[in-house]
Amino acid sequence: MLRTIRRQQDDMRSTLKAAEAILIRSGDLETVELGQIRWQLALQLKTYTEFKHQTVFPTLLQSSDPVVRELSMRMRGRCDAMGVLYKAYLADWSVVRVFEQKAKYRVAALEMIGRLRQHFEREQADVVRLTERPEAKPVYLPPRAARSGF
Repeated sequence: MLRTIRRQQDDMRSTLKAAEAILIRSGDLETVELGQIRWQLALQLKTYTEFKHQTVFPTLLQSSDPVVRELSMRMRGRCDAMGVLYKAYLADWSVVRVFEQKAKYRVAALEMIGRLRQHFEREQADVVRLTERPEAKPVYLPPRAARSGF
């Protein structure tokens, strides 16, 4: 579960870096390439959010450790808030508006990239805190055949 979170975050960080490289280039904004990256990031965020809401949060919220449950609820709340913010950003910056207001879009997009990075850093720190809790650590069970003696 934690490896999946890290892998997905690393993939999104790479996508953010690619978007940032386009945005900070001088000259005309490459809207086609940027549009592809925008959709790639939206898909990555959707997959990441679904994984957290369907797998991570339900598991952690069932913990017997109140600290794990509390931190998980805060993480879910921040995740939901970031999702609302990102959806509003996408709605505000339609393809037409991006094309018509490239300079303003650069500023807004770079700001969103910063917010997403901060969000991922905060989540990563929370994940580390969770893994330090004894209740959050998975219990190792040998494969079924080894347990049964076969």
